Amino acid sequence: LVLDSGSNPLPGVSVIFSANAGALSATSALTDEGGIARTTLQTTQNTTVTARTGSVTPATVDVVVSAAPTVSIEVTPASPIAGVPVAITVTASSGTTANPRQVQTLDLDFGDGTRETRSNVTGTAAFTHTYNTAGGYTITARAVDVSGNTGVGSRAIVVARATAPTVTLTMTPNPADVNQIVGFSITTTTTATGLPVENIRVFINGELAYSTTGSSGAFTRGFSATGTYTVIAEAVDSAGNVGRTQSFLIVEP
Repeated sequence: LVLDSGSNPLPGVSVIFSANAGALSATSALTDEGGIARTTLQTTQNTTVTARTGSVTPATVDVVVSAAPTVSIEVTPASPIAGVPVAITVTASSGTTANPRQVQTLDLDFGDGTRETRSNVTGTAAFTHTYNTAGGYTITARAVDVSGNTGVGSRAIVVARATAPTVTLTMTPNPADVNQIVGFSITTTTTATGLPVENIRVFINGELAYSTTGSSGAFTRGFSATGTYTVIAEAVDSAGNVGRTQSFLIVEP
């Protein structure tokens, strides 16, 4: 704004603009009927704009940039397993330490077609999510602060397929005599990518002979006819993955 000694606006005065950062749409402009000369500043950092005309002392304006929120994502465990809940922590901060701004909305896209939105977040937000299918996913968090600034963070993860449990079947004695009692023992083991075993089943010649909850079991049975019996033991984990083993029981006269 250019005024004369009587505080009246002066039109048609050339004003020279400069800035110590960013870019100006025009470095010079003429004042309008209201004595105002205009330019537009584009910058991503705090900037001082200076306006000069004639021998008048230059005027300065300090432009403070309102920064977008910073967003970070942590996933635990770092290598998730399909069917097992994952803990996701999103940290969104806006403004400065001295002048923080609240995050108005935080939208978390889990990367598998589902999302969750929180409002009025301060500091960190904790989420829990279960990926039902193995594969690669990108988790994306979008934070919008009360000033309308938007910050985005992402984290790529690989969800592993749960390893089916290993089943061990022991039959004693084998071979066995007709009507002799045979003891069956079933044990299971899981790997680092395995899940807890919830159920055990044993089939003899295709018919269910035994079922129990837990990761191990035992039962006895006698056989009234000679022959070779096919025995299959199965273990089912908490995600429905099935591990199995097959053995043959020989019953002699």
